Amino acid sequence: MTNTITSFAPSARWASALTPCTESYGCGDPAIYEWPNNVLSPKMVVFESGVIARDGDPVVHRVDPEELERCRRLSDELARVWGDAPLGMRSEADTPFVGYFRVANAGSEPPLVADEAWVRSELFGGTISPLEPVVVEPFDETAEFWRYACERAPEATVERWTRLAKAFHESQELVSPRFVSVGFYEYAPATSVVSPPPGFEMRGSCLPRVAFAFTPAGSVVGLLGHVVWT
Repeated sequence: MTNTITSFAPSARWASALTPCTESYGCGDPAIYEWPNNVLSPKMVVFESGVIARDGDPVVHRVDPEELERCRRLSDELARVWGDAPLGMRSEADTPFVGYFRVANAGSEPPLVADEAWVRSELFGGTISPLEPVVVEPFDETAEFWRYACERAPEATVERWTRLAKAFHESQELVSPRFVSVGFYEYAPATSVVSPPPGFEMRGSCLPRVAFAFTPAGSVVGLLGHVVWT
């Protein structure tokens, strides 16, 4: 029988990438509405396993230690491919990508469909504002995210994204590379909030971005960060 790790503590490992997306920055009323000017819930908690959840929600950890080590190694390798450069993507802040993983419970497999519903419920654990669009794309140069990343960008930036895409697609341990964009401030595909809920003031401008692929055991491995669009 495979040994498993059955508990993880909350972690600050990915705070630099996610915490700014939970802040309302004095806009709206967070006592009335959970997302008054933020894309991610201030009730978000991230465990050392990489699992994202809302504080108080039940989380089951049943992790194979070898799979955990594999995730750490692969995320570190991808972070080295990217280096210490900021995301870019026309961001108004020089925010970095950081290596990210969410280790799957033993016996899991990659999802059949990694779509918006999966991102909202599984990857981000119900912490994304229901008013924000979520776009999931293949990780390649035909995707819309690639245009934001590489159009009018310096040659070195395009080369960096190309190296990352190559690392994902040529890996013998990762499958189905994806890029997730959460929130677009006031740009398409965001739409006007016709009947805003009480406490809401405006869309958040710190917007999560995730590049990832799956291990055969169903773990998520990649890079995590956010852009700032206003």
